[in-house]
Amino acid sequence: MNQLEQAKLEVIEYANRMLTEGLVKGTSGNVSVRVGDQVAITPGSVPYPEITPDRVAIVDLDGNHLAGGNPSSETPLHTLVYRETDAAAVVHTHSIYATTLACTVDELPAVHYMIHAFGGDTVDVSDYERFGSDELAAAVHKALGDRRGVLLRNHGAVVHGPTNALLNPASVDAQADATTADAVLRELPAPGRLVYRRVLEPRYRKRQLWAA
Repeated sequence: MNQLEQAKLEVIEYANRMLTEGLVKGTSGNVSVRVGDQVAITPGSVPYPEITPDRVAIVDLDGNHLAGGNPSSETPLHTLVYRETDAAAVVHTHSIYATTLACTVDELPAVHYMIHAFGGDTVDVSDYERFGSDELAAAVHKALGDRRGVLLRNHGAVVHGPTNALLNPASVDAQADATTADAVLRELPAPGRLVYRRVLEPRYRKRQLWAA
């Protein structure tokens, strides 16, 4: 089996994991894996359990459709991440926790040490732009910076895995980050009751969120 065919299977596997783990509902969200100059990505508006290898869309790094089903509407977001970072896999979720926080805060602070899985002490919230647009892709790229995760204003979350791993570990890594985002978000107090306090231990050197 060549790498592209393996990537299709990974897209199917982790798309269905998103569904069963409650990170998406229906056909929302999307998963992609990069193989060289090509990207395997979930097809748009197809229920995850119905996706077969021949229905996984193949696009180039500019988003041009090469084979398979119709690419996800968020293909511009995925391909920009691939062009501008070392990503080997990208996951976009619509989990209730990520979406709720993306509607209420401008930045997710260090409420849990697992936040460092995203490459820093915070996770930023991108500016709001219409789904599927080039403007949304640009806003996500700007908010990502050198991090591996970002919340999308009034929308959801995006994470990516590095190229310094084989395709399968990169896919697992990206999916794990999406789950980590959900776990971290569960730790937050109710919106409107948030106050910030500096963690006293110097080794942490990050903000901690506490209920007022």
